[in-house]
Amino acid sequence: MKNMTNQPHLKEIFRSEYQGLYEVYFSAAEELSDDTKFDLEYIKDLHLRMFRKLYLFAGHYRTTELENKNFRCARYEEIPGLMKNLDSEWLNNMPAKFSSREELIKFQGAIHGSLLYIQPFRKGNGWVARLLADLINLKAGENFLDWDLAADEYPDEYNHSTGAAGEGDFEPMRRLIGKIMK
Repeated sequence: MKNMTNQPHLKEIFRSEYQGLYEVYFSAAEELSDDTKFDLEYIKDLHLRMFRKLYLFAGHYRTTELENKNFRCARYEEIPGLMKNLDSEWLNNMPAKFSSREELIKFQGAIHGSLLYIQPFRKGNGWVARLLADLINLKAGENFLDWDLAADEYPDEYNHSTGAAGEGDFEPMRRLIGKIMK
Protein backbone atom coordinates (compact mmCIF):
# COMPACT_ATOMS: atom_id res chain seq x y z
CA MET A 1 0.00 0.00 0.00
CA LYS A 2 1.61 3.23 -1.12
CA ASN A 3 2.03 5.91 1.52
CA MET A 4 2.37 9.66 0.98
CA THR A 5 5.58 9.95 2.99
CA ASN A 6 7.34 7.46 0.70
CA GLN A 7 8.63 5.63 3.74
CA PRO A 8 10.24 2.47 2.37
CA HIS A 9 10.35 0.52 5.63
CA LEU A 10 7.32 -1.11 7.20
CA LYS A 11 8.67 -0.31 10.65
CA GLU A 12 8.52 3.42 9.88
CA ILE A 13 5.06 3.14 8.36
CA PHE A 14 3.76 1.26 11.42
CA ARG A 15 5.33 3.84 13.70
CA SER A 16 3.57 6.63 11.79
CA GLU A 17 0.26 4.75 11.85
CA TYR A 18 0.47 4.19 15.61
CA GLN A 19 1.43 7.82 16.15
CA GLY A 20 -1.73 8.86 14.27
CA LEU A 21 -3.81 6.45 16.32
CA TYR A 22 -2.51 7.75 19.64
CA GLU A 23 -2.86 11.38 18.62
CA VAL A 24 -6.50 10.85 17.64
CA TYR A 25 -7.27 8.85 20.79
CA PHE A 26 -6.06 11.69 22.99
CA SER A 27 -7.43 14.59 20.97
CA ALA A 28 -10.86 13.01 20.36
CA ALA A 29 -11.19 12.15 24.05
CA GLU A 30 -10.27 15.73 25.00
CA GLU A 31 -12.75 17.19 22.51
CA LEU A 32 -15.60 14.97 23.68
CA SER A 33 -18.58 16.86 25.09
CA ASP A 34 -22.29 16.41 25.69
CA ASP A 35 -22.81 17.96 22.23
CA THR A 36 -20.61 15.41 20.41
CA LYS A 37 -22.69 13.70 17.73
CA PHE A 38 -21.51 10.31 16.59
CA ASP A 39 -22.50 10.06 12.94
CA LEU A 40 -20.97 9.00 9.61
CA GLU A 41 -19.04 12.24 9.23
CA TYR A 42 -17.58 11.82 12.70
CA ILE A 43 -16.44 8.27 11.86
CA LYS A 44 -14.87 9.39 8.59
CA ASP A 45 -13.19 12.27 10.39
CA LEU A 46 -11.64 9.90 12.95
CA HIS A 47 -10.18 7.87 10.08
CA LEU A 48 -8.98 11.00 8.29
CA ARG A 49 -7.27 12.35 11.40
CA MET A 50 -5.64 8.99 12.04
CA PHE A 51 -4.18 8.49 8.56
CA ARG A 52 -4.13 11.86 6.76
CA LYS A 53 -0.35 12.16 6.98
CA LEU A 54 0.09 8.76 5.35
CA TYR A 55 -2.63 7.83 2.88
CA LEU A 56 -4.68 9.67 0.24
CA PHE A 57 -7.64 7.41 1.01
CA ALA A 58 -7.80 8.62 4.63
CA GLY A 59 -11.38 9.47 5.56
CA HIS A 60 -12.86 7.90 2.41
CA TYR A 61 -14.76 4.66 2.06
CA ARG A 62 -12.82 1.93 0.34
CA THR A 63 -13.32 1.22 -3.36
CA THR A 64 -11.59 -2.16 -3.38
CA GLU A 65 -12.35 -5.56 -1.92
CA LEU A 66 -10.73 -6.65 1.31
CA GLU A 67 -9.79 -10.15 2.31
CA ASN A 68 -10.18 -11.02 5.94
CA LYS A 69 -9.08 -14.44 7.13
CA ASN A 70 -11.21 -14.32 10.29
CA PHE A 71 -14.65 -13.32 8.98
CA ARG A 72 -16.45 -12.24 5.82
CA CYS A 73 -16.74 -8.49 5.42
CA ALA A 74 -18.99 -6.40 3.22
CA ARG A 75 -18.24 -5.93 -0.46
CA TYR A 76 -17.13 -2.40 -1.28
CA GLU A 77 -20.27 -1.72 -3.37
CA GLU A 78 -22.39 -2.34 -0.25
CA ILE A 79 -20.54 0.14 1.97
CA PRO A 80 -22.53 3.36 1.29
CA GLY A 81 -25.87 1.64 1.86
CA LEU A 82 -24.70 -0.30 4.92
CA MET A 83 -23.20 2.82 6.46
CA LYS A 84 -26.44 4.75 5.84
CA ASN A 85 -28.33 1.92 7.56
CA LEU A 86 -25.93 2.05 10.51
CA ASP A 87 -26.47 5.79 10.71
CA SER A 88 -30.27 5.69 10.48
CA GLU A 89 -30.84 2.62 12.66
CA TRP A 90 -28.26 3.14 15.39
CA LEU A 91 -26.21 6.33 15.31
CA ASN A 92 -29.18 8.67 14.81
CA ASN A 93 -31.18 6.85 17.48
CA MET A 94 -28.45 6.82 20.11
CA PRO A 95 -29.74 8.65 23.17
CA ALA A 96 -27.89 11.68 24.50
CA LYS A 97 -27.85 9.88 27.86
CA PHE A 98 -28.22 6.13 28.21
CA SER A 99 -30.86 4.98 30.69
CA SER A 100 -28.80 1.96 31.75
CA ARG A 101 -25.62 0.05 31.12
CA GLU A 102 -27.70 -2.51 29.24
CA GLU A 103 -28.92 0.15 26.83
CA LEU A 104 -25.32 1.29 26.27
CA ILE A 105 -24.27 -2.32 25.57
CA LYS A 106 -27.20 -2.72 23.15
CA PHE A 107 -26.02 0.23 21.06
CA GLN A 108 -22.32 -0.60 21.42
CA GLY A 109 -22.84 -4.16 20.19
CA ALA A 110 -24.77 -3.06 17.12
CA ILE A 111 -22.47 -0.18 16.18
CA HIS A 112 -19.19 -1.95 16.84
CA GLY A 113 -20.30 -5.19 15.21
CA SER A 114 -21.62 -3.35 12.17
CA LEU A 115 -18.45 -1.32 11.67
CA LEU A 116 -16.27 -4.41 11.92
CA TYR A 117 -18.44 -6.29 9.44
CA ILE A 118 -18.69 -3.39 6.98
CA GLN A 119 -14.95 -2.57 7.10
CA PRO A 120 -15.64 0.79 5.42
CA PHE A 121 -12.00 1.82 5.00
CA ARG A 122 -8.99 0.26 3.26
CA LYS A 123 -7.01 0.25 6.49
CA GLY A 124 -7.60 0.90 10.19
CA ASN A 125 -11.17 -0.36 10.50
CA GLY A 126 -10.56 -2.11 13.82
CA TRP A 127 -8.79 0.93 15.23
CA VAL A 128 -11.63 3.25 14.21
CA ALA A 129 -14.30 0.87 15.54
CA ARG A 130 -12.54 0.45 18.90
CA LEU A 131 -11.86 4.19 19.20
CA LEU A 132 -15.50 5.01 18.47
CA ALA A 133 -16.66 2.44 21.05
CA ASP A 134 -14.31 3.93 23.64
CA LEU A 135 -15.54 7.46 22.88
CA ILE A 136 -19.17 6.37 23.18
CA ASN A 137 -18.30 4.79 26.53
CA LEU A 138 -16.51 7.93 27.73
CA LYS A 139 -19.43 10.13 26.75
CA ALA A 140 -21.70 7.76 28.69
CA GLY A 141 -19.51 8.15 31.79
CA GLU A 142 -17.89 4.73 31.49
CA ASN A 143 -14.24 3.71 31.09
CA PHE A 144 -12.53 2.51 27.94
CA LEU A 145 -13.44 -1.03 26.97
CA ASP A 146 -10.80 -3.68 27.73
CA TRP A 147 -9.69 -4.52 24.19
CA ASP A 148 -6.70 -6.50 25.48
CA LEU A 149 -9.10 -8.81 27.30
CA ALA A 150 -11.09 -9.26 24.09
CA ALA A 151 -7.92 -10.11 22.14
CA ASP A 152 -6.39 -12.35 24.80
CA GLU A 153 -9.40 -14.16 26.23
CA TYR A 154 -12.06 -13.99 23.52
CA PRO A 155 -10.44 -13.84 20.04
CA ASP A 156 -12.68 -16.52 18.52
CA GLU A 157 -15.76 -14.99 20.10
CA TYR A 158 -14.77 -11.57 18.74
CA ASN A 159 -14.46 -12.91 15.20
CA HIS A 160 -17.69 -14.93 15.49
CA SER A 161 -19.50 -11.86 16.85
CA THR A 162 -18.37 -9.82 13.87
CA GLY A 163 -19.60 -12.46 11.43
CA ALA A 164 -22.93 -12.67 13.27
CA ALA A 165 -23.28 -8.86 13.06
CA GLY A 166 -22.98 -9.20 9.28
CA GLU A 167 -26.06 -11.40 9.44
CA GLY A 168 -27.91 -8.84 11.59
CA ASP A 169 -27.40 -10.75 14.86
CA PHE A 170 -25.86 -8.35 17.39
CA GLU A 171 -26.37 -10.47 20.50
CA PRO A 172 -22.94 -12.19 20.37
CA MET A 173 -21.19 -8.80 20.13
CA ARG A 174 -23.35 -7.41 22.92
CA ARG A 175 -22.38 -10.32 25.18
CA LEU A 176 -18.72 -9.72 24.36
CA ILE A 177 -18.99 -5.97 24.97
CA GLY A 178 -20.58 -6.75 28.34
CA LYS A 179 -17.58 -8.94 29.24
CA ILE A 180 -14.99 -6.29 28.35
CA MET A 181 -16.76 -3.29 29.89
CA LYS A 182 -14.75 -2.39 33.00
